[in-house]
Amino acid sequence: MFFLKRAHVATCNEVQTAESESIHPRRLNVGIDNHTDFAQLDATLDIPAEQRSEPLCGLLKKLNDPEQTKLWRTHAQTNPERQGIGNFIGLALSGGGIRSATFNLGILQVLAWTRMLRFVDYLSTVSGGGYIGSCVTSMFASPLREFPFDHKQGTKEGAIFRHLRNNAEYLAPNGVVDYLRIPVTVIRGMIVNLLVLLPFLLIAAIATAIIHPTTASIDVHALRPLFSWLPTWMGTSFIVSKVLLVSILLSFVAYPIIHMLFQTASRGFISDWRRQNSIGRAYGVLLLATGAIAFVELQPIVISWLLKRRAAGWDLGTLSASMTAIQALFPAAISAWLMKNANKLLAKYALVLLAVSAMVAFWSIYLWMSVVLIEGSYATSVAGLWIPLLITISLLAYGIFFVDVNHTSVHMFYRDRLSKAYAVKQSSGPEKELEHNDRQLLSTINTDFGPYHIINTAINLRATQENYRRGRHAESFIFTKHFVGSEPTGYCRTVNMESQSRHLNLATAMAISGAAAAPNMGKQTNRLFAFFLAMLNIRLNYWLPNPRYAINRSAENVPRSPVKRAGPFYLVRELFGSLTDSSVNISLSDGGHYDNLGLYELFRRECRFIICGDGEADPNLQFNGLGEALRMAQIDFGIIVEMKGLDDLRAGKQNHAVGKIRYSGGRVGWLLYLKQSLDGDASLRATLNPARLNLSTQLTDCSRYDAGAYIAEYKSRNPDFPHQSTGDQFFDEAQFECTRAVGYNAAYRTLCK
Repeated sequence: MFFLKRAHVATCNEVQTAESESIHPRRLNVGIDNHTDFAQLDATLDIPAEQRSEPLCGLLKKLNDPEQTKLWRTHAQTNPERQGIGNFIGLALSGGGIRSATFNLGILQVLAWTRMLRFVDYLSTVSGGGYIGSCVTSMFASPLREFPFDHKQGTKEGAIFRHLRNNAEYLAPNGVVDYLRIPVTVIRGMIVNLLVLLPFLLIAAIATAIIHPTTASIDVHALRPLFSWLPTWMGTSFIVSKVLLVSILLSFVAYPIIHMLFQTASRGFISDWRRQNSIGRAYGVLLLATGAIAFVELQPIVISWLLKRRAAGWDLGTLSASMTAIQALFPAAISAWLMKNANKLLAKYALVLLAVSAMVAFWSIYLWMSVVLIEGSYATSVAGLWIPLLITISLLAYGIFFVDVNHTSVHMFYRDRLSKAYAVKQSSGPEKELEHNDRQLLSTINTDFGPYHIINTAINLRATQENYRRGRHAESFIFTKHFVGSEPTGYCRTVNMESQSRHLNLATAMAISGAAAAPNMGKQTNRLFAFFLAMLNIRLNYWLPNPRYAINRSAENVPRSPVKRAGPFYLVRELFGSLTDSSVNISLSDGGHYDNLGLYELFRRECRFIICGDGEADPNLQFNGLGEALRMAQIDFGIIVEMKGLDDLRAGKQNHAVGKIRYSGGRVGWLLYLKQSLDGDASLRATLNPARLNLSTQLTDCSRYDAGAYIAEYKSRNPDFPHQSTGDQFFDEAQFECTRAVGYNAAYRTLCK
């Protein structure tokens, strides 16, 4: 099967020059008509008219509606700045790890067999959908003119198909040794991260020892002489905190008096909302400062108590190490459960305890170092501080000059395993064997015979300019053949980014798009849990040079040197969630942390026909990813999508739904939504009331063996199939084949009778 020759470039707005404030990529049409010929699509489909399903016939009729075709053409002609947008076909492959990759493989097979895939202009992938999407893109680097996963009846599977089956357990394809590499990688990064953070704790301990150089001085407040005028009832501890609290209380008492005086002297002074707002913020800052100072003043008290315990024979070093070890070895399975159930009350309390315990672990290290310095009287002479100062300087130099947080995280291991499994192509030799395509640059992707690939990721942000979007904690960030970027950072040319980020290529972008576990995860970010995850080095995210500086500044200002790369201070940013779109490097993670279906960027491009393969884990068929994508499309782009068929899908009657996409100017597009589901799925429990549920003949999939014997047999042994946890990234032969078959059946039953 051959793809149409493609000469387009890529995305939405007119390309500006590199000297502009930002580069907004656009699809450049060279030697190709601005409008997809849907009549040609209808005539080319390799499905006889009598075998076409009712949904397919209905969609083709609507896409060939003369009135709508005229509207789309008129819109392009009357909006030259938006020429090339719309009337295209987009294919979205959702996130969901290897489950989604395998499910969408089945969909791709059907689209290729029906020849519909040759008309797809944009391939928008997220996370697991990006595994198989990147594999297709990598295979076309050969160059390859045929769909690489075609499997004809009566013939042996091709090499690429066999390769995917062999790498279904891509994280540990070689057994025990590979399984051990995962914890070793995590622990190695934890140790390096601890060494990066240790000098900051050591600086705090040295400062404490300088203020309280002896065991006798620890019981005397350092600022007590300055507050000798205080009454004795205020005590000798927490002096500054108490003064601040009393001052705040007195200001509360004086507030009505000041209000009346100023209102009389200058009418409207206090009632001005700006001043009222400033006063409220000032009180908030004062309260935070009081809490911080109280914590600082607590340290001598705790250290004094520890010194007495030390004199009594306590081994504080072992105690501190034990607390840190217990925190570090907390089971990952419990962490995953907490992230998944973060809205439940028990999980919320557990998250608070975990966050506090992570901070207590670091606090205990600081306390232990302070006790050692004070007890050893290191600060009683300048010479005594040389050893801790030398250690501090050495650790700082180690972090600044040698540590890259992208390499200490699990990202590189994850990226290399994905690359080995999915970044492959045919060799140029006569045997056409597969070879690893690890260094495939995005800018040299072959788009002549395949769709234009949009790899979706999320740029994590603490806040955005639009208040209503702050709850998302992220924005869409894309990688394509020609452009890299997002709305907050602007877009830069891919070749420029590749020249500044030597590790950026197709495999790296694929891994970033699938970076599901990270301290900051877009709309899924939990501030309490972020510190804990960063401390445990559960970090698949990636720090990329900011496209903004590749546009607005010379190449020398984009991070290339060891000092300008993602150094240790970016780990501190992760710990405390201090993420912005203006930093030299930006934090990217799984595209599903913003839009898990890949629909957002296709809506932005106003595609007239969109096919979406949804392989999310959704046992109750609540369509979380779809709902969020449709909500954001309506809010951000003013696009309304009216879905029909979701209830029948939930009832187990079909595997698809159709959406009517209402664009501006009366233009209408269509969404064909293919959902990972089985006929008569267990979603009936969520759809029917108890009385109707007991009378249903479709209670389970296990009885529907005629619809797929080996699928039903696997379902009988694995009741949660096909919605097994995304945390399961180790597929055996049966799981891989059944998941692929579910995708194949969903597409086949939707398009054919």
